[in-house]
Amino acid sequence: MVSTADYPGKIVVLNVWESACGPCRAEAPDLLQASHDTGDIAVFIGLNARDRQAAAAQAFIRSNKVDYPQIFDPAGSSC
Repeated sequence: MVSTADYPGKIVVLNVWESACGPCRAEAPDLLQASHDTGDIAVFIGLNARDRQAAAAQAFIRSNKVDYPQIFDPAGSSC
């Protein structure tokens, strides 16, 4: 499990997303670039609590080349 406590002294950006969300798909490249540009002061974490199938979430991550930590929580227990 990913925790904000794993990143002391860093700004934590939590991106809540779903693979079927149009705005989520549109913002993915910008968030990825921002995560690379600010890696010295910030960490990005994705939270997917809407997709019920891990395959859909994994396909989104692959197709958008998202390389920051992700939380897949279809039960919504982290929300």
